[in-house]
Amino acid sequence: MMSGLNLKHLILIGTSSNRNSIRSGAGIVVILLTFFVGLMMAGAILTPIEMGKAVIGNGGAKPSPEEEEKMVNTVVDGVRSLVIWLMGGESPFSDKKSPEPLEKWADYLMKDRPALLSGVLLLLFTVLPTIFAVGSFNQTTGDIATRGLRYLLPRTERVNLYFGRFLGTTVYSLISISILVVIVVFYIGLKLKMYAWGELISWGVWALAAYAIVSLPYIAFYSWMSGMMSSSFAAFITCLLGALYGPTLSLFSRFSGNLEMLQFVGYLKYLSPWGIQAYLFHHDIKMVIMATSLCLFYTGMFLFLGYRRFATRDL
Repeated sequence: MMSGLNLKHLILIGTSSNRNSIRSGAGIVVILLTFFVGLMMAGAILTPIEMGKAVIGNGGAKPSPEEEEKMVNTVVDGVRSLVIWLMGGESPFSDKKSPEPLEKWADYLMKDRPALLSGVLLLLFTVLPTIFAVGSFNQTTGDIATRGLRYLLPRTERVNLYFGRFLGTTVYSLISISILVVIVVFYIGLKLKMYAWGELISWGVWALAAYAIVSLPYIAFYSWMSGMMSSSFAAFITCLLGALYGPTLSLFSRFSGNLEMLQFVGYLKYLSPWGIQAYLFHHDIKMVIMATSLCLFYTGMFLFLGYRRFATRDL
């Protein structure tokens, strides 16, 4: 089933696909969307710090260390509540205390790691599936619809076409995300000057590794949908629904008052990487290894199912 796999062909097909995507404008749209959404997420957390400094120093005087520390702590407390909620804890507006393991996890992200950067990275984590969907839904669908792939089949094998497009899309998506993370890290380091460069860079590198790991199962799923559909619009809607599957279940479980339904929905979200992706930022290395292993399992399963369909369909 995998006979004919050629590394040179994989690289050539992946780079050619990305080049054509940029020429058509679709690749530029993905980059702009990534930057727009990512910087908007970062602004939601970093802007209060900038505004607070501007208000305190409105008379021309520089904020005192005590005033600046108080302002930063206020923002960090808000970010901590948001982080706990994103990880499945109580709402930021609730007076209830979240389970102790979540509190310990939040303390790790807020105290042992740069708090503001942790907040930005976790917020960005929630929109990555949708960003990946926009950049991945048309890996093969458009060419299938126009019968364009049949001109490539005499020159290479289907396995190279399928996995070459997958690898090219993954690399392109990660380059876009990497540029965004670098911008956020340098902004916090140069503008806010609240954390040591070593802390910011090491946590940024960890985040990029986590994004790379979690991108694999999502893009593998979108490859499956793209190779199965003959309509770009149908592929886009299907991939978008797949991206929103986890967030929708999480929100539903939060607002459902039925305990049994809550538990049932909690199990359902593990059908996608959404249920385990946050553990890539966990303080326990065993949980990180578990999340990584499951992401790789999802990736292998989606690639197998996707290629099995692509290998037998009419192109």
